[in-house]
Amino acid sequence: MRLRLRLLHIILAALCRNHNLPFNGESVLHFNVMPWDCVLRFVGNDRYHAFMDLGRIDLLIRLGAWDTVIRERLQPFVLTADIRYQNRLSMFQSFVLRTRLVHSDKKFFLMEHVFQCGQKIMATALSRNGLTQGSRIVSTAQILQCIRWQGGDYADGKITVIEAIDKLLKGLQMHRSV
Repeated sequence: MRLRLRLLHIILAALCRNHNLPFNGESVLHFNVMPWDCVLRFVGNDRYHAFMDLGRIDLLIRLGAWDTVIRERLQPFVLTADIRYQNRLSMFQSFVLRTRLVHSDKKFFLMEHVFQCGQKIMATALSRNGLTQGSRIVSTAQILQCIRWQGGDYADGKITVIEAIDKLLKGLQMHRSV
């Protein structure tokens, strides 16, 4: 129930804020770690993923894609999520979650999630996300054609914010094999 209240708050707040973020724009959400987020005194691994879901929803709304998702009855999903924990989030600690699109291919959007306390990075994650309609995965080109972005329609179908995306992905693969 508590997660649903956070979700409702994020949706209402996002609907009231700027809806025309550029592709390289980011969702910035402020949270406090509550006792129900913790296993003993620290945030449980599952909660990081729940916070990332909230960041993705906020970004989806602020990029102007919410109407398309509702109208076309699209279902967002996460294919993979790679997270690296660097410091622990403690009970009652305040933190910021930054979420942004960093890359797209034919079927998926790659999003970066950064958990921060002040200047200190607590965790970083990359998630590969898509949208389904019925039982099929909708191509990113089709999604981008339906959405009106700042400066008009976006027909290119390619987002690359991180200059060294290949290096980043290879680093993740090497990290998995260790």
